[in-house]
Amino acid sequence: MSHKTYTSPLGTLVLALISLALVACGGAGSSTNSTGNGSVGIVLTDGPTADFAEVNVTITEISLIPDDDSDNDIDNDNGPVVIFQGEETINLLRLTDFSALFALSNAVPAGEYEKIRLQLKQPNGIELVKRDAQGNITETVYPAMTGNGKLDLNPRGDFHVVANQTLYIQLDIDADKSLHIVQTGNGGYRFRPVIFVDIIDQQFSGKLVRHFGYVQSLDAANNRFKLCDQPMADMPTTTALSLVTQSIDGCIEVVADDVSVFDQNGDPADRSGIQDDDMLTVIGFVRSYEEHDDDDEETGSTNSTDADSTDADSTDADDHTIRLYAEVIEMGDRDTFAIVDGSVTTEPQTAAAAFGLALDETTDIQVQLQAQAGTRVFSRSGQRLDYRGIDLGLTASVDGVYSATDSSLLKAGLVIVDSAKIDSLQKLSGTVLSVDADSRLITISSDSGDKLIRLTDDSHIFLMLGDGAGALSTVIDILAVPVGAELDVYGHAATDGYFDANTVIVESPDTTP
Repeated sequence: MSHKTYTSPLGTLVLALISLALVACGGAGSSTNSTGNGSVGIVLTDGPTADFAEVNVTITEISLIPDDDSDNDIDNDNGPVVIFQGEETINLLRLTDFSALFALSNAVPAGEYEKIRLQLKQPNGIELVKRDAQGNITETVYPAMTGNGKLDLNPRGDFHVVANQTLYIQLDIDADKSLHIVQTGNGGYRFRPVIFVDIIDQQFSGKLVRHFGYVQSLDAANNRFKLCDQPMADMPTTTALSLVTQSIDGCIEVVADDVSVFDQNGDPADRSGIQDDDMLTVIGFVRSYEEHDDDDEETGSTNSTDADSTDADSTDADDHTIRLYAEVIEMGDRDTFAIVDGSVTTEPQTAAAAFGLALDETTDIQVQLQAQAGTRVFSRSGQRLDYRGIDLGLTASVDGVYSATDSSLLKAGLVIVDSAKIDSLQKLSGTVLSVDADSRLITISSDSGDKLIRLTDDSHIFLMLGDGAGALSTVIDILAVPVGAELDVYGHAATDGYFDANTVIVESPDTTP
């Protein structure tokens, strides 16, 4: 086992963990290739929250639980199929603008799986940190949680791993709800996370993925290289250039056909400057090599590089079935490029202009776009934009290097903009008085009187369960909401008197530690 603690901004090795609640948005259902091994990638992303400066989580294991009721060839006597084992500490709030590839395994037995199991370090597997305006820590909290750190994530339906194919599982943490802290009678805190799960069997479509590593097996003629966790000299010969089954301490193939490269000074660079053993951060989109895509930048394609399944190496038994298609390459170690967040105060007028960014009430900087290399601009959801998407008042996250001659000028390689507001959802809490499944209405008694909760097809209902052996959340239908249960509802008050629900969390009595 390894022990790694990443504290640099937007660290790349991340495990999705905080969650007792999730929803699967479809599986890779297939009855073919039911024997042999498939590949599984765990991708994690996060949403914003205003409550904490850091949410540090230490994960020790992630595994897949086979479906005992299905006609599986998986040997369930051997227990869960381990995807990751080790000890990783991650600040989840660094994933607001990115997805992170946490674990990869190409040795997952084909078959049906029903749960994803996450094991957190005990005690103090979750650390919540508050800071003041000057960045000083004002409070550190270690919330109690059920299940001794074992979280079983139970999607709506089973998911299928197919031999010789790649399955992505994205864990999307709703940070604002996940980090809602419930004060208990003794003044302590209880952590009750919410995660949405997407099962994606082909192209991964979503936020940009950020990954740091060392260049190996550079193929400059074809714009390919391996990005490895360690320099080649430090890697065991048995794992060099191949994905290991228990962690991501191996390599992932990078395709750098259409990419903007920036050197350690933040200036545009050429791909020819990349050498074996160089340290790089690659930012792009994860895909399976079997996938074919058409590049359509003019229509705002989120994934702008074509995957070529006819590559000469695609039939190699040691070839990676998961590839990272690069949009931006940042040369240097993890801390070479600053990552700053702020509000746009002036708009750029051209692709080579600067714009104003307020980092806080007293600090303003100028962000210089670089047309020569093509400073990349994306939305938080992963849609490619251009400089005209950087609008006044939007929040933005910028990767760049400060000018050596002007400390208030940041030379940008990547800009991510977002217009979403953290506090856009309202919250109601109360006790269920009645449930009308036909009309999809729930009546609750709250501190402000009785309220009618209206559900839509996009509403999600989570039932929180827990005992001493573990914690489980399951997605339920309105018919399963019990009268008398305590619940929290997130949504918007409508003009017709209803409260339109986005997410409903139903508390089981066993979830309170």
